[in-house]
Amino acid sequence: MRKKQKRRKKQKPETSTTQNTLLSSIAQFLIKYRIVIIFSIALLIRIIHIISVKYNYPFYDITLRGLDQNTYYEWAMNIKNGDWLSKGIPVFYYGPLYAYFLAIVFTIVGIHFWVVYVVQALIDTLSAVVIALIGECLFGKTAGLLSGLTAAVCASFIFYSGLLLMESLILFLLMSFIWSFLVAMDNPRRWWVWLGSGALLALATIGRGNSLLLVPVITMWLIYKTVTAQPKLKTAFLQATLCFLASFWLVILPVTLHNRLYGGKWHLTTSNGPILFFIGNVNDNTTGTIAYTPTYRKVQQKYHGAQEIPWLKELLIDIRNHPLLFIRNLLFKAFLFFNGYDIPDNVNFYLSRQLLPVLRFNPVHYHLIVSLGIIGFIFALIKRVEPQKVLILTGFLVFFALSIIVMFVVGRYRLSFLGAMIPFFAFFIMQLYTLLARRKALKLLLLCVCAGILYFALGFYPRQPIRYNDYQILGSAFNKKKDSASAEHYFILAFRANPYDLKSVYNLLYIYKNQHRKMDAERLINRLLQYYPDRKTILKIAISFFKEVGDEEKAMHYYKMFRAISLQEKQ
Repeated sequence: MRKKQKRRKKQKPETSTTQNTLLSSIAQFLIKYRIVIIFSIALLIRIIHIISVKYNYPFYDITLRGLDQNTYYEWAMNIKNGDWLSKGIPVFYYGPLYAYFLAIVFTIVGIHFWVVYVVQALIDTLSAVVIALIGECLFGKTAGLLSGLTAAVCASFIFYSGLLLMESLILFLLMSFIWSFLVAMDNPRRWWVWLGSGALLALATIGRGNSLLLVPVITMWLIYKTVTAQPKLKTAFLQATLCFLASFWLVILPVTLHNRLYGGKWHLTTSNGPILFFIGNVNDNTTGTIAYTPTYRKVQQKYHGAQEIPWLKELLIDIRNHPLLFIRNLLFKAFLFFNGYDIPDNVNFYLSRQLLPVLRFNPVHYHLIVSLGIIGFIFALIKRVEPQKVLILTGFLVFFALSIIVMFVVGRYRLSFLGAMIPFFAFFIMQLYTLLARRKALKLLLLCVCAGILYFALGFYPRQPIRYNDYQILGSAFNKKKDSASAEHYFILAFRANPYDLKSVYNLLYIYKNQHRKMDAERLINRLLQYYPDRKTILKIAISFFKEVGDEEKAMHYYKMFRAISLQEKQ
């Protein structure tokens, strides 16, 4: 009996050793081929997503007037058709990078949106690889693998890569900038890396001007390193500073010269900074995002006919009159920036993912990554892992966040912040695994409690995630695609969300008119007459509708009601 027991005891370690060896072999394989694995997974998911967009999402091959997608599409078409210097736009209001990107793609392969999405999928896939390299640079190969896989499956990245928006391009440029900067700091004598780093940041700035805030901060950092460096490295850091600034300003220069030559004004990249700063910080904009408030309208009327409105001057007057509201709004924007809610602009992530299988049940997005990434960041500070590199990445995160908060917060503007947070998220996962492996139950419990509290705190949002206008936009897109059933569904949802906005009413009546559904139109109009304060407006809509469908009897019925109300008002 004792011999058998000894044999059993000997067998257990052998089984355990075999399992450990197998797990070790898998881990070694994943780490060895991490770049190929990350690239393959990221690209496969994005290709599947593009296919699902084609069959489920109306924005696959159309744009709507008034949305950014349409602005960039029309601009790209003008460039493709011969206006390569954009003479038709004297001073750039929007960053020109994405319009030229689209124009180049359209010129090479023709006007096919799906080709743009495939190119953007490749760019987004490369972003996942670059994020993996950043994670590896900070915390090692395991962190690099986790960072890359997180970026590969991140729902926020996947969603915007399948839209006619610049987010994937800006993300790639800024993540590449961070990685090149970290690599250059390891060996400041690599002047060509500094040139590339400056060029990447300049291209990102041409796309969206908020990146400009990083330039003075980086310049001061490089000057500090030059002054405090060892004698052998002083010359290297001086050359690094000159190379970085030279490449940055040389790439920016053509845009600045365009604004001067065709617009007669010196604007570094775009002219929209002052007006956006005003919109985001005026006292009655309590939304924290873009909103055209009564104060904004008053300033427009005040300078009616003027060539240029002094928005910054008006904002300073407004801040002086309402200092507490300015501070309150700034703090609220900071809350919105770190909040897990993806504030819609043009399209709504939450509404769109109901139609897109790759996104519908995907939990890896801004909310999860930032919540747990903050704890990973605290761990990195406590353990003092690569302090200089962590400081550089922290500097990027802080000043990039400020560049958005001082204007206004939109969900898609935060993607580069999300990309830079992923390595800290990966570091959190590594610390969690370490505590599990070492069976530190109390520390593990404390960590989970802290993570849970932060997750729920950043998940709180006081408003509805889907606004009535989001239903309206999606309904209009389906309407343009000639999918009347889907369009009607979303217009009805828009009407229910805000029954006092007549856009959805006009859109529903348009569908009813084309399908000769007079009874449905009559039910809608009668419902409006029960509660809408301006009944005469509703009656005018009813009269016009029934005249257009040829029902003179109904038109006369509503006309008599209109006359009766008019007579009552006169009395």
